[in-house]
Amino acid sequence: MNKKLLKKTLFIILFLVFIVILYLVLKYDSNIFDTKGYNLVSNYINNTNTRIAKIFTFLGSTLFITILCILSLLFKKYRISIISNTLIVVGISQALKFIVRRNRPIGIALIDETGFSFPSGHSMVSCAFYGFIIYLIYKSKLRKSLKISLMVLFSLIIINIGLSRIYLGVHYTTDVFAGFTLALIHLILFIELIYKKYILKEK
Repeated sequence: MNKKLLKKTLFIILFLVFIVILYLVLKYDSNIFDTKGYNLVSNYINNTNTRIAKIFTFLGSTLFITILCILSLLFKKYRISIISNTLIVVGISQALKFIVRRNRPIGIALIDETGFSFPSGHSMVSCAFYGFIIYLIYKSKLRKSLKISLMVLFSLIIINIGLSRIYLGVHYTTDVFAGFTLALIHLILFIELIYKKYILKEK
């Protein structure tokens, strides 16, 4: 299977997964995936894990991502692509929140959050932001061992940010999975239709 066909196949699969998640969210206030997901992580609730979850949530927060975007201004080669990628995914996330207007879980939150629940903005934006960094690392000239280490590190950050939102009781499981799915769809389109065609060619 060539790369172009693989990307198309992945895009179709991700799109179908998102449609299924959206159907469940619109049809049911909470579904079996939400219940199972929270029950799984809630078994590990304790003071230490809560502190760790808050750290990962901060790594996906608007404040921290904004700081990283500002720091990206120091890197002339990548700043336009990093900032434009982030702004686009933030816009999509916020638009969907106001379209779907899903309320957050009630009575289980360990931190205070406002706004609508679907999709998880932390999960979606962090997956798109750190995911694009992973792509840039993959395409870089760094030595292979360092590439793999950094890509695994950022992948674990993304996963744990999503888990932290479920653990802290501020998002349903389907919010997080929708955020990840949409972020991956966005990254495929952004890299292929914007980054490669316009930003990369201007360098």
